[in-house]
Amino acid sequence: MNPLKDALPSVSKLASTPAEIKARNDGEEENPIAKTTETNHPAASFTQQAPHYEPAASTDLKERFTAWLHEQQNCSEVSARWTATILRNLPAEFSFPVPTYDFYQCESIAELDQIIDAYKQSDHFNAHDNRLKGKVTHAISKYREYIRTINPEADRIALYPGGKTYRTHSLFNLSQETTAQHIAELQKYIVQDNVVYLPADSSTYRNLNSFVYGKGISLEKYIEKLGFVRTQQRPVPQDDGMESDMEIRTSEGDFIARAFAENPLIGSAILTEEETQTILQEAEKILKKRLSGSIKRLLRRDQAILTLALTHYTKNWDPDVQPKFWEYAAKQFGYLDKDKIVEEILKGALEGTLDRNHRFFIENERKRSFRSTVTMHAFSPRESWMAFFDFLFDFYKENLGWTIDPDEPLIGDMLQVLSQRFSDEQGVQSENLNISISSRSYSFREGIRKLILLRPKFTRSLVVRMLQKIDSLINNNIEEIKHYEEKLCEDWFERKLTEISDSRKSEKDRASERREIVWDYSKIRARFYLKNEDELQIGLPEIRLQRTIEPNLTLEVYSADRLISTCSMAWYGNELGKTLKSKTIDLHSLIKNEFPGQLRLRLASEEEAIYDSEERLYRTRFLFSGKNELTGSILPPGDYTLILPSDKRVQVERGEQSPIQPLKVPAANGYFVELEPGFIVRIDSKIAYYDRGETETEFRILSPQESESLPTYIEDEEEFEFADRKSACHLVLSRPEVSTRYVIRKDEERIDLSALDCNEEKTLYALPLDNGKDVCRIRILDLGEEKLLFKRDYLLIDQASCKFSREFYYSSEDYRDAKVEIQLDELSESIDFSAGDEFISFPYRNGDVQIAIPKITLSESTGKWLNPPASAWYYRDIAQDSRLQITAPKGASASLLIDGEPTQFDKNGSMLIGNKLHSITLPNARVHLDLKIERNQTAATYPLGSVFFKEGFLRRPKLWEENGVLFWDLGGAFIGSPNQKFILTLKLGSNAPMTFDLDESTDSLLLPENVPGGEYQYKIAIRSKSLFSQTEIELAQGECIIGDKNLLRFQNRRIRIPSITNGEKTIEVHPCYIDQIKFEGIQPTSEGNCPVYSGILFRYKDGNNRKNFSSEAFTDERGITRYQVNPVLVIYIGERTMSITNSHGDGFYYRKIFDEMTKTEYSLTDREPNQKNKNRYDSVDLFFYTTERP
Repeated sequence: MNPLKDALPSVSKLASTPAEIKARNDGEEENPIAKTTETNHPAASFTQQAPHYEPAASTDLKERFTAWLHEQQNCSEVSARWTATILRNLPAEFSFPVPTYDFYQCESIAELDQIIDAYKQSDHFNAHDNRLKGKVTHAISKYREYIRTINPEADRIALYPGGKTYRTHSLFNLSQETTAQHIAELQKYIVQDNVVYLPADSSTYRNLNSFVYGKGISLEKYIEKLGFVRTQQRPVPQDDGMESDMEIRTSEGDFIARAFAENPLIGSAILTEEETQTILQEAEKILKKRLSGSIKRLLRRDQAILTLALTHYTKNWDPDVQPKFWEYAAKQFGYLDKDKIVEEILKGALEGTLDRNHRFFIENERKRSFRSTVTMHAFSPRESWMAFFDFLFDFYKENLGWTIDPDEPLIGDMLQVLSQRFSDEQGVQSENLNISISSRSYSFREGIRKLILLRPKFTRSLVVRMLQKIDSLINNNIEEIKHYEEKLCEDWFERKLTEISDSRKSEKDRASERREIVWDYSKIRARFYLKNEDELQIGLPEIRLQRTIEPNLTLEVYSADRLISTCSMAWYGNELGKTLKSKTIDLHSLIKNEFPGQLRLRLASEEEAIYDSEERLYRTRFLFSGKNELTGSILPPGDYTLILPSDKRVQVERGEQSPIQPLKVPAANGYFVELEPGFIVRIDSKIAYYDRGETETEFRILSPQESESLPTYIEDEEEFEFADRKSACHLVLSRPEVSTRYVIRKDEERIDLSALDCNEEKTLYALPLDNGKDVCRIRILDLGEEKLLFKRDYLLIDQASCKFSREFYYSSEDYRDAKVEIQLDELSESIDFSAGDEFISFPYRNGDVQIAIPKITLSESTGKWLNPPASAWYYRDIAQDSRLQITAPKGASASLLIDGEPTQFDKNGSMLIGNKLHSITLPNARVHLDLKIERNQTAATYPLGSVFFKEGFLRRPKLWEENGVLFWDLGGAFIGSPNQKFILTLKLGSNAPMTFDLDESTDSLLLPENVPGGEYQYKIAIRSKSLFSQTEIELAQGECIIGDKNLLRFQNRRIRIPSITNGEKTIEVHPCYIDQIKFEGIQPTSEGNCPVYSGILFRYKDGNNRKNFSSEAFTDERGITRYQVNPVLVIYIGERTMSITNSHGDGFYYRKIFDEMTKTEYSLTDREPNQKNKNRYDSVDLFFYTTERP
């Protein structure tokens, strides 16, 4: 028991007003323990009453001191508290550095004499110096002691350490002991000879700095007066020991204790999600209790939890978003903290926890930096550590040569350089300090700087670990993440990879571009380029300027004859020669609403134009290979990008096309096209591109495009294709030399190829069909092989079209309202058809028109499965040689999806499906089969069914009881071995289970008499067929009601409402619940005669706090009117839906409770809407529900 401690101010009374708290700004705060003064110190009243003492004539110090003490004893009873008061009035001649704790323990003068004798024999006592300094306690708190130094000649009091320092009269009016103490302290920091390095975090630095403050002399000059020279260069550590507050320790405690013991930087600890949630929830409770006053002070564990929570939140602090850190921290805990009370509590918890666990706390001159400390321990802000990793990466590749050795001396040299740079910039007050190394600028925040300056040994170990992590990431060595900084490093590396990939891609693209320089103006050519596969660019090469041309040239861009842009051209060079730099323009920024098909570039000065593209850049379409434009119509097979006006249609024969979405080209459509050998690309039925590769005949003839989509005409057993009278057949030659080998006859006339229109390469010829008659007959003969290559008869018409309601037909739904609309000159027909039709036929002229229906058929070879209406099959019933065969119209592609993974049919439309299914490794209990069809940018997926690899039911069986008979639906169907026997087990609560035998032919069974009613748990199983183990294999389990199902439906259950309906809308709401459910009978309702139940509607607020909806109508003190809700009446409609009203039959409202740009939330409410907020309310129609056990 220490009476003096009881008299001191308690911590809860210190800095408790908003004004006191506000004085502590982040990074600039004084020590959080408030300073008491001589007037408000608990001992002040004793001090004012103490008698005045005149020094005695005796020369013996102890005698004079003893006499003085006896004189004080005559004034009052000696006690520990009075002893402290006496020592406050101790004359200067008796002042000496005796620890105050010893005086507190004294109960008598005899004990004081013993202490004095002990110190008189010590090195601290000097009998020849009567002006020794004494120390008495100024204030005691659970954080630290602040020492008051009394100088007999001073007119102010100096506080040590870290407190405010007041001016004294003379710096040099010092006792010999004070000088000796300062010298002794400096000797501890000698680096060499008389050179000292004084760390900024040392108590000696703080004490000396405070001592010289305001005395007209700098710290360096005072150190020189004492015979030393101060250096700013930190010495290289000579030992391998770690700083004491950065050591890794062991702990047998829980994860909270281990976090502080095992991690020098607290944020290094990686907690599980469960541990993190525990910390955050406990911190919230602790802070709430402290603010409410239910707890007067925080326990050590409470402080540790708050510190861990603060560290967790700090990891996500972004100073660019929330510059004020403590405001951010308070908000994370759920408080605005205008009076900074939460900030005070968090700072106290942080300081107490780190001090108690002996962990690093950043201290600047005469103050502690709380924000820098917590951000350092949390590795925050994130971007500052990302910048530090950038620095380490540059050091790793530029200095270490892409290798890392933990003993690498360059690491120490690097830290030495950084330490020197930071020491040189100690006066910089900015949060970020930028330093340049090898012309690159790096930004270091205070936390990282203080680590390097004040904890060099730990920093070296941290840097080594991070360099090793970078090395392992670069070399793709996957290592387990053990600390948070390693995860930060991995995040940095992922971002770095993206940056490097983009950078390297750009460099690769630039390298692959041919640097084009033009010397002759007549050779200037603008070129189109494709950017990012969806943008158009146009570019000009570098141009050498003639000496008569000044480089102030302007590039004009026209669309047709309309000027849309002008820009100046950059150049390089000098009076010896000038060159215009190349120029690239993004067209999507210039042209908004029209296809860029009539572009014109003009490059000119005021006097003359040196380039004008005129119409050379006009395009009806664009084709690119990679990013470069291609011209001409002959292409090798491969992948291309095609861009054409939006009103044009493309068709690809022997290839595939897919749209580009989105496309940043106005009024255009874009396609990726994959062209196979022998391809033909038509745009609006006209051949645009084709393959001239070698074929079997070196010759191909292509019918008019419209003939493929039109029906055929049959007259007198002769078949004709319809064709537009103005169209033509196209002849494709592998090379011009083979033209003489083939004879072309049109009707009776032989056609010479030289008479036909052709391309420049003379490999593509157009053969017009119009001959002035209705029928055109084309024959092509191969003289070399002496055989007929091509025979086609065309019925020429002026107008023709044939359009089906769908691109293809497979399911019965596809055939609903199926029809085809056909027009042949003056004839126009709309004909319906069904799935049973193979083709459509109707009379026309002197014959018949036949139209093939674009139908899809799928068949299986064995006939033992894949037969509707069955939708599931057991894999053992599928033969390994089972084969699928598909037929599809021209231009359609089909694939089989096995659990979403596509499997292709061969070129003949066949697939060995049995072998594929039996070869599946580790299959799921079942796999789903779907058929996917694509044609002309139309795609559809059709479910075929499921293949079971384990025996089971198609769905969970449903069991119900009627008049003592239990029925079941077999789960839709049993998929597995035939003639299977089942075991049904029924169990009600703790009652003994009942067992029954079932099979596929049994749909009901008779229950025993007097079987108790209730909700039973059921299990359906089969017996294992193993000869060695007759175990039961469970197939399904669930619940069923035996007895009055209306009475038992909600027994021992509550209703959960996750969503509601309003008209045609289904709306998710905050979940509500109904319990205390009671069956009220079958009653007439708006839904008919339905089971009706009563209950209490409620919701959970703030976690697990139950809040019932209102049970009466009233208006509260805030003016909010509520309508009656409880008790509610539940009208049972079905297994998922119900209607709910109050006891008067009135429905309920729901309201919008949260609204942002991207999110809207709704909740059932018992509030009545008013004129101001009625637009946020609406009525509920039906309720979706589930049941659960409470």
